[in-house]
Amino acid sequence: MPSSPSRHPLNSFKLPTPKKHSTIERTARTSTPSSAVLRLIGNAEQQKALRTAGRRSGELSKASSEDLHKKGLGADLSKQITRRWKQGDVFAPHDLSEVEMAKWKKRGKPVYDAFDLLDFKPQDSYSVQLLDYVRVYDAHGTDYAFERYGVETGQSETDCAGD
Repeated sequence: MPSSPSRHPLNSFKLPTPKKHSTIERTARTSTPSSAVLRLIGNAEQQKALRTAGRRSGELSKASSEDLHKKGLGADLSKQITRRWKQGDVFAPHDLSEVEMAKWKKRGKPVYDAFDLLDFKPQDSYSVQLLDYVRVYDAHGTDYAFERYGVETGQSETDCAGD
C-alpha cells in the first residue's frame, strides 16, 4: 500500500520561504547575463561581510575570555612563586618547578635582629628593684611579712646575707 504524501519523510522538512526582493533586484534578475554576474558578486560580498563580522565578534569574545583565563592562571601562579627575580637573573624552566619553589619558601634563621641593627642592648635599659620584705595574705586575711634577702648593688649573688 503506498504511503500517503503527508507521511513521506521528505515532506516533513520545511522548505525555506522565498525572500521578498526589491524591484531593482527583480529587474536585475530578469535582465542580461552580466546583471546575474553582478548579483552573484553582490551576494558573495554580503556573505563575506557577514562571515567576517561574525568571526570578529566571535574572535573578540573568545580572545577576551582567553585573556581573562590567562590572567587568572597568571595570578594563581604568581601567588605560588616565592622567589623574587631581579633584573638580569638567568633561570631555567626547572627553577619554576614546585621543588625549587619549596626551597625558596623555607625561611632561614635571621643573621641580624633589630637590636643588632640599632646597636641597642636591652639589658642596659632594665633596672631591678630589690625588696626588703614581701607581704603575703592567706585565705583568712592574715598578714604575713617575710624578709627578702636581695642582692645589693655591687654585691655578688653568692654573698647574699641570710643564705
